[in-house]
Amino acid sequence: HVHVPCVFYETAAGTVRELEPKNGDPISLSPRTRYVVNVGSVGQPRDGNNATGFVFYDEAAATVTFYRLAYHYQASAAKIRAAGLSPFFADRLARGH
Repeated sequence: HVHVPCVFYETAAGTVRELEPKNGDPISLSPRTRYVVNVGSVGQPRDGNNATGFVFYDEAAATVTFYRLAYHYQASAAKIRAAGLSPFFADRLARGH
């Protein structure tokens, strides 16, 4: 649970590799490969991109597709402050980390 969108996979030789997803580009999944898909975070990204992140898994096509969309993070930050939580949590929404 690291809030950073990424895909790790194991090669036939047993080496672990990482894929950096591109917004809207499907990643094909092989049935012979093991994967760890970290979808990132809907509202607390940690990769320097303050856009919300989510993933679609298409079982029929055997793909995962990562998406990033702008959202009104200022409204979320205001709610964090209004709840009396540390401003740190509100401020990090703008920075994306």
